[in-house]
Amino acid sequence: MEADFYRFAKQFVLSDKVLESAILDGWNEKKVFNGMNLYFHPRLKISTFESLNRTWMLLGDIFDPECESASNEEILQELDCKIAHSSNSFIELEEQLFRLSGRWLLFVKFNNELRAYPDASGLKPLYYVKNGDDSFVLASQPALLESLGFCCKHDIDVQSFLKLPHGRSWPVGYVPYSENVTQLQANHYLKIPQLESKRFWPVHSIENIPLSVASQKMNQILKGTIKAISHRYDCTLSLSGGYDSRLLFSCVLDIKDRFQYFTTISDYSPDNDIEIPKLIAREYGLRHQFTKKDLDSTQESILTILENNVGGLYHDRSVRNLFAFKQAIQNTVHLPGSVSEISRCYYSPYGKRLLPLSGKRVAAISGFKGNHFAEAAFSKWIESLPKNLGIEPLDLLYWEHRLGVWSATGLTYREGLIDQIPPMNNREYMTLALSVDMKHRLLPHNLIRNIIGGNDPKLLSWLFNGKKMQFFDSMPKIKYIKERIIGRLFS
Repeated sequence: MEADFYRFAKQFVLSDKVLESAILDGWNEKKVFNGMNLYFHPRLKISTFESLNRTWMLLGDIFDPECESASNEEILQELDCKIAHSSNSFIELEEQLFRLSGRWLLFVKFNNELRAYPDASGLKPLYYVKNGDDSFVLASQPALLESLGFCCKHDIDVQSFLKLPHGRSWPVGYVPYSENVTQLQANHYLKIPQLESKRFWPVHSIENIPLSVASQKMNQILKGTIKAISHRYDCTLSLSGGYDSRLLFSCVLDIKDRFQYFTTISDYSPDNDIEIPKLIAREYGLRHQFTKKDLDSTQESILTILENNVGGLYHDRSVRNLFAFKQAIQNTVHLPGSVSEISRCYYSPYGKRLLPLSGKRVAAISGFKGNHFAEAAFSKWIESLPKNLGIEPLDLLYWEHRLGVWSATGLTYREGLIDQIPPMNNREYMTLALSVDMKHRLLPHNLIRNIIGGNDPKLLSWLFNGKKMQFFDSMPKIKYIKERIIGRLFS
């Protein structure tokens, strides 16, 4: 086993100082932005573009849903052209990034100002440290910073998270390492070398949009993104009995022969996650396979390396299926349905919560019940929200915590072995989902059903998650009232 192939795979370090460490042996090194030192794993994709007074560097992959053939470099060049004559280049850039998809981290220097912008959900993470001598180090994971000697893990904090019944990495706005380690949150940019972070979205209330209009536009964005990804890479889709895989499949019907399809079987797979893929594959004549793989000792060792890449702080039982995924995916790119849950009120299944949010309540909602580190972190997050937020705070919690921390850490864990790009990771797509009346995002998830049915009504004929619609599922308001009454009795 080549451990260096997996250790901190596709990660990077950016510093204003020269770094020397055995951890960086075999990594590529490059001078960027007038003397800064970039160290990156050989498997990390980097794209650059330069013009008069402007320098661009992209880590990862960016896609234009309106131009499927555009490469990373062509998209950077197009961005450069669009902001060239703007009176405020960064504001214009933020508006242009709104419509772009992918998993990426963008460094851009206009004149003498350097900033880092994350993708829509912050799925390509960035952590930073300011040292006592005012030097700085930026990296893709705090575990990498720790390996380089710039911080250490807080074992007490970590153990408190590991005791939780459902590990969720760490809460937004908090990193269980030395106090000088900070994560760039989703919807924020980082000014370098000052290391000043500022929210750039949302900046105003989201306009309410009719269900039909939003679902049509979301469908266009998703189809355009998938076409762009599959133009650049060979791709695979996983099929299950759930909403997200059905939604993605409905958007590839016009190009379904470009893809291979698979379903991973695990000890906890429900029957519908096996039967529904069989029916869909048979109906549409797909190249589909079932995969299941027991781990050998070498694979167990690789999973340990991947776990250490994120500091041992990512917990999801699906990682035990990672080699079954690899068996199906091989060297293609997998398009997962992550991010989609923001269109289904993940943290607010019964509608708007009228009870005031507190750090304690948010910690309980997000899987950290009783953890005082999380409660304190979420209290700070709530206090940091702008007064004119414009969207439901629990939707933003899912966006910035569940996606920006947990999902980002999970994708970093997995990318040592497989390549994944979530097609829904597009700020315009996600904003459109939140612009629809909440009743359409609650069960029976009419927003998602509208998109699927608009592509092929036949796909609605099979059950979702193996469940028939119950009477109360079509009346989420009743569940909401029940929740409100119980909440007032026991809060």
